Amino acid sequence: MSISDEDLSKTIEILTDLLSDARYLANDTKAKQAVEKLKQLEANTLTISTSDITTILDEEFKVLVARQQENALKAISTEREEVQKKMLDDVKNAFANMQTVTLHHLDQIVATKMSEIQQVAEKEKKELTEISAKGKQQIEEEIRKGKGVALSEEETETNTKQRELEKYLRDDLVSFYRKYHSTIPVSPLVEEHDVPLLDFYVQPPLSSVDIQKKFGRIQESRTRKQVHNLNDIFLKPDGKIYKDIYITAKAGVGKTSFVNRICMVWCQAHCPQKELENKFKPEEVTVMKSFTCLFMITLRDIDTSLCNVDDMIFNQIIRNLSRFRRYNEIFIEDILQEKDCLL
Repeated sequence: MSISDEDLSKTIEILTDLLSDARYLANDTKAKQAVEKLKQLEANTLTISTSDITTILDEEFKVLVARQQENALKAISTEREEVQKKMLDDVKNAFANMQTVTLHHLDQIVATKMSEIQQVAEKEKKELTEISAKGKQQIEEEIRKGKGVALSEEETETNTKQRELEKYLRDDLVSFYRKYHSTIPVSPLVEEHDVPLLDFYVQPPLSSVDIQKKFGRIQESRTRKQVHNLNDIFLKPDGKIYKDIYITAKAGVGKTSFVNRICMVWCQAHCPQKELENKFKPEEVTVMKSFTCLFMITLRDIDTSLCNVDDMIFNQIIRNLSRFRRYNEIFIEDILQEKDCLL
């Protein structure tokens, strides 16, 4: 039985809406937990623990060892019966070959056969001990292998899902920025009339000043360097990326338009459109490929009650993406922590 991604997404959405009923399930803890599990399933972050796999392997090998012990006991029991039968046959032969059987002779025969039985019993005990030890060793070895395989497969599957989720996020961000940040107003006084940004944008003169902090003191380079492209803004002379960049200018000069153009360069780097190639310099597109994700937060439009950057990203960007239910807070935190992002 299988289900398509689209049907699964619709089903999860219906169940989420049902379990999120504010009238009847607002205070239902199990409903909230179920909603959280559904979100994890939709985001491909719900995994089966290795302890479950280990338990199954353990039970399976216990059954295997029990079966081996049972077979061994059957074989030993058969061998014991054969020895006892041989002992009786020998006694019968002894009686048949002797005209007179003394008590001493009988004691010798019985002692010999009892010794053989004792040897069989000791052999049985030894074989059972060996089977138990071997079975335990096999269980431990297979559990270790099972854990290794389970962890390896789980890590591979998790990494694959993580890469898929990152691609979905990049695609959604590209669509969002191209829809809402690809135009500029004809005039600050006539904001309702917008035109394509890349057709009318002219970069104003920019100059950079390298500011470094050493021993608690801020040292500012006295020389100003002319900015010709984005490489001059983002890359240090040694090729490393600046961690903090501040753009200052008077109101109305074009800071927002400049940032919108950076968004367009990032979109072209991760989702190129052939008709826009002549709008960007190749080195600008290359440097934008260094950033896994770009999050543009417009502070003048942000909710003043939000003080955390993660909350701002969720409120202004993530909630407006087409697949926003896939991206939970932990996923966004991991992206910001582990990947090179432009904020």
